[in-house]
Amino acid sequence: MAHTWMTADERKAIIIEAARSIAADRGVEYINGQAVADACRVPTSRETVKRYFRMSELRALVAAE
Repeated sequence: MAHTWMTADERKAIIIEAARSIAADRGVEYINGQAVADACRVPTSRETVKRYFRMSELRALVAAE
């Protein structure tokens, strides 16, 4: 997987966008590290997703919208 260098805020925005997409398509309960990594529009690993968010935090953020 090639590295795509971004600021922390840019990376977080991409992760949140992917989580929103999963929630809209399948439901908040389907948000997990691998699913979010796979849904990101730039190459992103599960470890990167977990570095920026705990899954409970990401689910709560998306559910609150």
